[in-house]
Amino acid sequence: MLRGLAELHAAFWETPPGEEEVAWCDGVDFLNLLTPATGVMLVEEGRDFGLLRGWKAFERLAPPEAVSLVERLRADPAMLRTAMASLPRTLLHGDAKLANMGIDGQGRLWLIDWAMVAREPVAIELAWFLTVNSSRLPWTADLVLERYRAHLERALELAGKSVRWQEQLALIGVSGLLLYGWGKALDAEVGSSDELRRWCEQAVTGSHSLGW
Repeated sequence: MLRGLAELHAAFWETPPGEEEVAWCDGVDFLNLLTPATGVMLVEEGRDFGLLRGWKAFERLAPPEAVSLVERLRADPAMLRTAMASLPRTLLHGDAKLANMGIDGQGRLWLIDWAMVAREPVAIELAWFLTVNSSRLPWTADLVLERYRAHLERALELAGKSVRWQEQLALIGVSGLLLYGWGKALDAEVGSSDELRRWCEQAVTGSHSLGW
């Protein structure tokens, strides 16, 4: 799956959009999809899955610097846009959770549910992949990223294109917290706090690395 995802990204690395009519999902909109405001809407519609409760738990359990970072980026996403615009863009599936991914008998990756396809840095896709799939991954997040990076760099090698991995890692940390800080806080409420601590630390470190 990691190889297939990396090869998909490599195939469209820094290619401009064609003339096809695609409703590209904006990267900042994607990162702000699961906010407390969305949680309120879901509660009112009777479709609550813990989003609002999770962000309230995040405010209580996360370090103040991480809480402040999330609030600041929600209020003014200009820094996020600048960071994303500075990195290579490629085609993103937009919802790379394991339920949407499969391997056929020839070792090819199949992806379903392309409702949020985007042209953004791979950091956005990887942040979602790591956060939403964390309980099902066979390796640590760091090892998953290293394996993905090896596949991506191998696929890009002949083109001589730069991955700019350290900047990608910084954006992964920030993006993961924006997307799923609420879920990690719910886990922390029931005693599993390692993921919340890890993503808070990576987001804060990443924001410093990006000069915020």
